[in-house]
Amino acid sequence: MPFENMLAASLHVSAWSGVKTDARTTGEVLREKRAEADAGKFSKLLVPKRQLGKLDLIQSGARRDFRRLTLPFDHGMGLVSGEMFEEFRGVMTAHRQAFEDEARHFVEDVYPSVLEQAQIRLVGLYKESDFPSQADLRGKFRMQLNIFPVPHAAELKLASVSASVEAELRTEYDSMLTERLADAQRDVWLRVLEPAAKFAETMAQVDPHFRESTVENLRDVARLAPRLSLMPDIELETTCHRLLGALAGIDATDLRERPTERQLAGASCRFTFPDS
Repeated sequence: MPFENMLAASLHVSAWSGVKTDARTTGEVLREKRAEADAGKFSKLLVPKRQLGKLDLIQSGARRDFRRLTLPFDHGMGLVSGEMFEEFRGVMTAHRQAFEDEARHFVEDVYPSVLEQAQIRLVGLYKESDFPSQADLRGKFRMQLNIFPVPHAAELKLASVSASVEAELRTEYDSMLTERLADAQRDVWLRVLEPAAKFAETMAQVDPHFRESTVENLRDVARLAPRLSLMPDIELETTCHRLLGALAGIDATDLRERPTERQLAGASCRFTFPDS
C-alpha cells in the first residue's frame, strides 16, 4: 500500500462549557429528596446556552468534516489520502479560523456582559470563583489539527532493545498497520454502498419520507470516495461515476413530486452497485 500517499491526522478541540457542578446545591437537593450521596448532581449554567451556541456549532461542523474527509485509523485519528489533503487542510483551516474568531468575540464582547448579569441571573447559585478571568478564559478555547506521517515498519528503530525484539515489534506493527489500512479502505466502500442502497430502497416506496439533503449528501459521498481511497480502485471509481450519473439533474423536490422519476432514480442507483 502506498505509504507515501497518505498522512494521519487528529483534531483536538477544547472549549469552556460554562457549566459548573454546584456541590452545595447538590447536597441540599439530595437531603431534601432523602437520596443517597451518589444519586445525582446539580449543574448550573453560568452562561445562557445560546451565547455559546455558535461555538458549539463550529465545533460540531469541524468534527463532522474531519470524519467526512478522513478514513478511520486509530483512537480518533484519521487517514488522509494525498489527493484529498489540500481540500482537507483548507476545510479544517477555515473551521479553526471561524472557531478562533468566535472565541475571541465571546471573550472580548460577550463575556463582560455575562459577568455583569451573572449575580442577577443566578441569585443564590452565584459564586464569583466559578467565573474565570478574561485572560484565563482565552486559553480555554483551542482547536488544533495535527498531521503525522504513516511510517513503514522498517522505520521502527529502538536503540535500547535487542535486534530480535525490534524485529518482533516491526512484525507486530506491520500486521496491525496492514489490518488498519484494509479496514479504512473497506470504510470507503461502505460510505458509498450503504447510503446508495438506502436511497434505492427509499425511492422504491410508494410514499417515501426523506430529507431535502438526501440527494446532495449522496452526491458528496460519490464525489469524495475515489479521492478518499488510499489506493487506486477502478471498481470504486466506476461505481461512483455511475452513481453520479444516476443522480444527475435531480433534486429532492423532483423525487417527491414525480413518482416515475423517483422510481427510475432508485433503480439507476441500484444498478450502479458492483455485480448488479
